[in-house]
Amino acid sequence: MFNFTTTLSYGLRLLLNLHFTGSSPKQLKRIAQEENISLSYLRKLIPPLEKADIIKSLKGPGGGFLLKRKPDQVSLLEIVNIFSRSKVIDCVRGPSDCRRYANCAVKDLLEEIYNKTQLVLENKTLATLIKK
Repeated sequence: MFNFTTTLSYGLRLLLNLHFTGSSPKQLKRIAQEENISLSYLRKLIPPLEKADIIKSLKGPGGGFLLKRKPDQVSLLEIVNIFSRSKVIDCVRGPSDCRRYANCAVKDLLEEIYNKTQLVLENKTLATLIKK
């Protein structure tokens, strides 16, 4: 389980926009206009995507951003883990993250939901969204 946050939504929109751009680098300012997302918000999304080797930047005239990996090589679980954090995830990690872990009445249910959600997201990629 995860929170489908604005940050996650914008991150996915950014990646899909880069995919549909093709092999030419695209400036963040243009993506911001096309996606109706503030430029300052988009700038915050770039570092974690670069760190994960999902996008790359090209400097200078004609520079911008490109997808570094093919869409079928980027799992949705990876994107969710970059941009979303959930208290449920903390809960199922164990006693070090939850003081009620040993006596929790809903822990098993949350673990089952978490594991199934992880499996679905792990088996879907950016290419899955592109095909739709």
